[in-house]
Amino acid sequence: MQSKDRTISARRVAIISAVLLVLGFLVLMGSILAVAPAPTDERNTISDSALQAINYGVPADVVRRRERVREAIQMPPQAAWAGEYLEGDGLGENVVLSLAPSAGIAATWHGCMGLYGSNEGEVEERDDGSLLFHFNRPNGEIGLPTPGTFPSKVRLVRWGARRYLLSDGQMMDFVNAMHRGWEPRSEPQGFFLLAKGDEKIQVSGLPELPKSVLASVRYSPLIGHVSAIESRERVGRPDFPQCRVRIRVRIPDGEWVVPGLEFKVIDPINEYADFRITEVAGTQVLAEDVMLQDCLDTAHMPTTTWILSSGVYAEW
Repeated sequence: MQSKDRTISARRVAIISAVLLVLGFLVLMGSILAVAPAPTDERNTISDSALQAINYGVPADVVRRRERVREAIQMPPQAAWAGEYLEGDGLGENVVLSLAPSAGIAATWHGCMGLYGSNEGEVEERDDGSLLFHFNRPNGEIGLPTPGTFPSKVRLVRWGARRYLLSDGQMMDFVNAMHRGWEPRSEPQGFFLLAKGDEKIQVSGLPELPKSVLASVRYSPLIGHVSAIESRERVGRPDFPQCRVRIRVRIPDGEWVVPGLEFKVIDPINEYADFRITEVAGTQVLAEDVMLQDCLDTAHMPTTTWILSSGVYAEW
């Protein structure tokens, strides 16, 4: 009996030893692979496929461009706009633009499903202060329905020591964001390209937007009343219908507004819509919004009882 027990015990020891040996071998191989360099060519340069693999699918030319830009940014003196800029919601949109005059631009867009888009190219600084991006791949405009595209023309907008890159079409959007309390933001995520780390910088006064745009910044809310429903138009996909609604809004005498200014609904309090002014005619303005429901959902369509507000900019 004792001999049998000793035999079983010996087998257990042998099995445990074998398992430990295999685990030890796997740990050793894992350590070797972890520190092993990526495959290189005869010039000791990492291969394009390896470089793309270790950069989550970003093409090698974009990775190498970004490396050159980052090196250039560290070499003063440098242009005021040189740097890395972030924009996005932290989920489906995480855009990073890296740019410097001597090294060009590298752009990436990551989202919930991985890499949505990337590009690289040259930067042209125009006499009017605008920056043109000459990308080496086809590119659309950021903000369009197709993710993964980038702006092709922006301007440096300073707010104190902060640096933003805005397209001409985003200037009024920025004012609307100020009215909502979204700018100046205190976190990296946001709707506008902001230099990395600048969200930590306190600001005062107003950003260096064009004077015609700054005139729309409000320190007291503009209240408007819906006077008529102009039209309702069904848009969107068949499985996700939306409704483009155009309304007339009556604003107080003596108030000055321009197209692009947005109103939010304040009464009724349980309705959410952002009506953007498209036309101004005296104290009547035409505004529209694409609402996230079917036009047949009349329970949530605007009526002449709705009251709207522009919001207000409250300085830090």
